[in-house]
Parts: sequence; structure tokens; C-alpha cells
Amino acid sequence: MPRPRRDIEDSLLDESWEIDCTDMRLVQNDSEQPTTFNGRGFLRQVEGGTVSFRLYANVQENYSPFRQFEETLKPGKIVPPSRYYQLSATDEYGRVWIAKRVDPDMSISHHDGRMITTVSGLAYDLEAESASVYEQDVSHLRLVFFAKVKIPANSSTKIVTERDGQVVEEAHAFDIAVTTTRFGKCMLRAESGKLVVTVDLDRPVHDTFFIRVMEALSFALGRRLYWNFVETVSKPV
Repeated sequence: MPRPRRDIEDSLLDESWEIDCTDMRLVQNDSEQPTTFNGRGFLRQVEGGTVSFRLYANVQENYSPFRQFEETLKPGKIVPPSRYYQLSATDEYGRVWIAKRVDPDMSISHHDGRMITTVSGLAYDLEAESASVYEQDVSHLRLVFFAKVKIPANSSTKIVTERDGQVVEEAHAFDIAVTTTRFGKCMLRAESGKLVVTVDLDRPVHDTFFIRVMEALSFALGRRLYWNFVETVSKPV
């Protein structure tokens, strides 16, 4: 079973997220005969929060170890689209992570007479799809920023502690801001080290709708915010 969403978020916040991948594939973009690599590897967060990848290729096509030296970029030249690759990585829980534009580094080693290619790089944007735990007719957005933010709260959270079926403690925290927009209800909650924004949408929206939410929050809060984790749930077409 996939790890709970909160485990992913907390690991990313601590810069400790790492997962083994049973199958990784790297395919060159915009090329008639693309270079491809297949094998096992891992995704691992590095210092600064960016996710890195490493692929130990046991299958490769159209790859020449000397081509990378011939294609060295010259200062002032535009980077061609074929310089970039798309990464797809299936983790041990069956999720497929996609990075559509990575610039990998290849290294060669030899073992028992075999040439072994290791491909590594940084995946600045990763996407993954999985079955939803929500109802089929729900559209939902959850946006997480790893930032300490104070919000103008207008609603509270109630925490109830029970022991042996009896309520032993109740606590209230004035820590939520709720607003209604023409797209649906929006809720902001400041948690330890992060700001969590959820939007219950009345209808499906564009895939990049979360960017507009990010821009609106940056304007309203008077500081630039960059998303770290986005979860979207859309109604089936």
C-alpha cells in the first residue's frame, strides 16, 4: 500500500524523502531516434529540498558515451530541446513518478568486462497519479508551502481527547482562515513549518489552477510563496 500522504509531506519538509524504484525509464525529448535508459534506481531529496534521481541502466538504446563530449554546449548558445529527457520511475508502492524535463549526467564504469552506465540528475518537478480516496463526483485541491506564515484566522479547530470512550480534554485553536470564492470554498491552515491550503471545487478547473492560487496568496500575504507539494483530485471526464 502507498504511504499516507502526510508521511510524504513530513519527509519532504525534513528534506529526508527517499524511495527505491523498481523500474526507471529515461527517454530523450524531441529526437527521431531518442536515447533511452532502463533499469532500477531511486529518488532522493538532496540539500535544499530538490529531488535527485539515479538510474542504474541495464538496457540502453541509441547511446554513445562519446556523444556527450561532442555535444558540449558553448556559451551564448540556446539549449536544444533534445538536451532534455523525460523520466518515469515506478516506486515500490506502484506509483509512477514523472519528471518531464530533466538534464541528466551519464557516467561509465566497467565490471567483469561489462560497461555499466549510471544516469543521475535533478527532478525539479515530479508528478504522480494514483487512485483517489475521494468520491467520484468531487474536485479537490490541496496545496502545501514549507513556510512559516501567519494568517488572519476567522475559524477555529476543535481537538477532542478521549480515554476509554470518555472525553477527557477539549482544546480550541483559532488557526484557520475560510473564504468562499466563485470556484468553491477555500481553507488556509498554518501548521508547524508549513501553510496548507485546501479548495473544495464546485467544478473541475485547469491543471495549472494551483498556480493562480499561489499567486493570489503571495499578493494577499505580501510575500512570495512557492509550492512544495500539490494534490489535485478531478471529476472523471
